[in-house]
Amino acid sequence: MATKCPVCGSADIQAENVDESLPVPYGPAATFSTIQYTCNTCGESGDFTGENTAIINEALQESISVSASAILEQLSAEGISAAYFERAMRLPARTTARWKSGELSAAALALLRLVCTYPWVLEVSDADFESSVSKSKLLEAAAGVVASVFKEKVSTGQVDVSMSSSQVNIDVKLQLHGQDVVQVTTGTSEQFTYLGPVALLSTG
Repeated sequence: MATKCPVCGSADIQAENVDESLPVPYGPAATFSTIQYTCNTCGESGDFTGENTAIINEALQESISVSASAILEQLSAEGISAAYFERAMRLPARTTARWKSGELSAAALALLRLVCTYPWVLEVSDADFESSVSKSKLLEAAAGVVASVFKEKVSTGQVDVSMSSSQVNIDVKLQLHGQDVVQVTTGTSEQFTYLGPVALLSTG
């Protein structure tokens, strides 16, 4: 049956293949070719047959499968074994192997992306989400981000994190290129201090 315009019903339709791509986190972009229809009578354009949805979904699934394998390989390269991942997240044995082979749900994909973005979440889960551990790991990660942001501007630096039952302390020492050492000691107060290019929590 001839394709017709959904607006005016005309069969005077022109079809064109359009190459497109969609980004996939931690994986190659999904590339595909869709069919764009244009009605020569009224000028309406779009996917008149609905076939592009299946084309896009197939391309996305292929890229997502590749991304899942890439995430697991990256975690392994960082010293996070499949056994530890499964133990920390209370998953059945060989779950990650099934994910790598393509048995991947939306929830599993979300978990992989979360752990790849924040690997320290595994340590928090492994500690039964104990509050002091979660806060400590979060602060350590934040300190690492601060260090990376100023990596090009800092010649040397040191970040120390300590925590007791009632106090969290972060001691940061940064030697900026051609400048004196900038030292900021932080505590549990919710006030902010801006010192040169560094903005961190400070004691009240």
